[in-house]
Amino acid sequence: MSSINFRDYYVLRGITTLEGILPLISSLVKTDVNVIMYEDHGVSIGLYRDGVFIFESDKPLTKFLQEIRLFNENCELKFIRISENQYIYRFISDENIAVAEVVQYDTISSNTQYLLYGTRVEKYTENKGITFTHLTETSGVKVVLPFKLDNVNNNLAIGVINYISYDDEGIMYFVDNRLTNFYFNNKSLLRSEG
Repeated sequence: MSSINFRDYYVLRGITTLEGILPLISSLVKTDVNVIMYEDHGVSIGLYRDGVFIFESDKPLTKFLQEIRLFNENCELKFIRISENQYIYRFISDENIAVAEVVQYDTISSNTQYLLYGTRVEKYTENKGITFTHLTETSGVKVVLPFKLDNVNNNLAIGVINYISYDDEGIMYFVDNRLTNFYFNNKSLLRSEG
């Protein structure tokens, strides 16, 4: 049984419109991050680098955006559509942010990893100097990642931190979660070339 180990995290929350998403991203995200964008008709995985989204093909933010998560090992910025042109957002960081709310959470482990679909490399494509690997598996699931990968064989994972708290009786409950990064082959951190 693990012990309770609360630590400080720094959180910003609010509501914005589709037009307000990009200014919030540029004001909060100062380093390269991974991006997962959920739209009404699909999911895209890419990078946000130097103020620019890089997906397999260029993708503007449109009214079809349901959720977008920008993340690395230190922070995550998440937007979720709650009604037409209304998005709630949450930015959570390990690093101190002067204007942020300080919250204390425990974690089950510092970085739990979950296997991703895609066991066979189908092809590679490039956009803006980034190599994208198209992965598939026998069930027909296809995943495109902004990294050059060879011989994946069930060694691809995404890191997740699960934030927990405790009620007055000491019963644990999940408060939030955050994506951290993509990992390959025995927890090796994926780094994009370029």
